[in-house]
Amino acid sequence: MTWNCDLKIAYYQQETNYYCGAAVAQMILAEIGATKLSQKTLYNSNNSHNQADGWFTDPKGLDFTLDHFKPASFDSRFVIREKSSEIEQSKGLVYTLYIYKVAAAALVLGGTHWVVVRGANTTKDPASSSYAINGFYVNDPWPPSAGKSKGPGHANTYITYANWKSRYMKPVVGNDVWAHQYITVHHPRQGELGELEPTDHGLKHDGSSLVDGSQAREFAKQGGQQHGLHDQEDFGEVLSGGNYRDGLLVQSLDRRDDFYSSVPIEHAGGLSATVMVDGRYGNLLGVHKHLDPLETLVISAEKARQRVLSQEIDFGDERGLVSVREEVLSQHPSFVWQPCRESRTPFHPFHMFHVGADRVYVGYDGTVYPNLTPLGRG
Repeated sequence: MTWNCDLKIAYYQQETNYYCGAAVAQMILAEIGATKLSQKTLYNSNNSHNQADGWFTDPKGLDFTLDHFKPASFDSRFVIREKSSEIEQSKGLVYTLYIYKVAAAALVLGGTHWVVVRGANTTKDPASSSYAINGFYVNDPWPPSAGKSKGPGHANTYITYANWKSRYMKPVVGNDVWAHQYITVHHPRQGELGELEPTDHGLKHDGSSLVDGSQAREFAKQGGQQHGLHDQEDFGEVLSGGNYRDGLLVQSLDRRDDFYSSVPIEHAGGLSATVMVDGRYGNLLGVHKHLDPLETLVISAEKARQRVLSQEIDFGDERGLVSVREEVLSQHPSFVWQPCRESRTPFHPFHMFHVGADRVYVGYDGTVYPNLTPLGRG
């Protein structure tokens, strides 16, 4: 029998493009009963106690803030858990959630973003002789609630373990004290549960061709059932009773031959959730339940095209403003995504256009970007 833990914690979006660590601190402190503090206060605490240079929030800064502002009623402390392997880090997350039922902060995307891990789903009770991880429940504070990239927040997100270890829980990139480590900040006491087994949900598609929109729709239905999400409080209603639309193909720009498909689920009032499946093999990658129903996941291709044509673009290379000519504007046949400041989550892909040797990107809300900016750290 599967084991499922999904802590119902408060959700806060980050208020600026670099306040993810502050928003994560705000969520975890709220869970343990602390007085709510502003993200400005929390960020200043994080940043002024960083151990390494060049970070918005590094692990030491976040750990200090959680311990400094925790309420007296919380009779423990937080520690930085550095591991040289993803497996040991993921086992530690399951242990903390199973034994202490306290959410953890996880440093993801190679050390560039903080999220809250609020729960886990496993094939069996983790205290049994062995178990496999199906996925983690995550509160992602991105996108910012104000500014150029503002949009609906990413609470209520389920990330399959295959996607977690492939895309999210990656070692910190760089050459400072945190480099090459897999890092979380959570409850200090750790022990052993059962042995962690490989997760095997099989392949839905042979990968010789890309999954088309209707196939993605069917694989999305199957994936939610296979992971038991139809029986979960936050996801059951939207996954069981909605109209699954055809999937939208997305190409990962930072990986070779890597694709996924975003499948919108529609209820009365709008789109209530998005299911993400692998674009080659059809396996479930994640589910995001929208905080409020959306009219559309991304603006239409034609509207995106008109946005590009309606403005002069500064590519930032001293050519000045460039007028885009309709006759030479071509659109990439799929959506695209890579981790960047303009989108930290694959649930928010881009339209991509080619203008000669240049690329232009249009976000889900119609914002035009001449470049996708590399992420800062923390």
